[in-house]
Amino acid sequence: MCGPVHRRRWATAPGQFGYWRTGCIRLDVRRGRLDPLAVNLFQINLFVEDFDRMLRFYRDQLGFEVNDIDPGPPSKPFVNWASLRTGAVTLELFDAHAFGRQPAAGEGGRGAIELAFIVDDVERSRQRLEEADVSCGPVVEERWGRFAGFRDPERNQRQIFQVFGPGGDS
Repeated sequence: MCGPVHRRRWATAPGQFGYWRTGCIRLDVRRGRLDPLAVNLFQINLFVEDFDRMLRFYRDQLGFEVNDIDPGPPSKPFVNWASLRTGAVTLELFDAHAFGRQPAAGEGGRGAIELAFIVDDVERSRQRLEEADVSCGPVVEERWGRFAGFRDPERNQRQIFQVFGPGGDS
């Protein structure tokens, strides 16, 4: 978890320094690159074709919480932009046309990225999604756990999953 912003040197070896830490990201000043182990995914920006439909899906059907913020122009909350929260991750929806961006290209591009949401009970979560009119695939059981897939209104692949405990139990 990220704490307050710190600016200090990190010892790379006894007597050698070179890392500065700012929040969750460490920059190796000797190599000029980010340390990937210290970078945390915080936000996903999704450029969508049908903003209203996608907002209803993520907010109303999946139950994401609304972040009550207004970043100012060109963003118009709930008109062409919305900030939603699930767990520690923020999902921002952007009307692709209003922001001069193209949504993911056709059906071929829709399978390239899959958002996966960890849940305590796949069966119960799948049932809740189905009750919210989200069509889900069957629950699949593997050695590591269970999962079920579904798609958002623009055909992006999504998944709910649960991981078994050390004894193979959920």
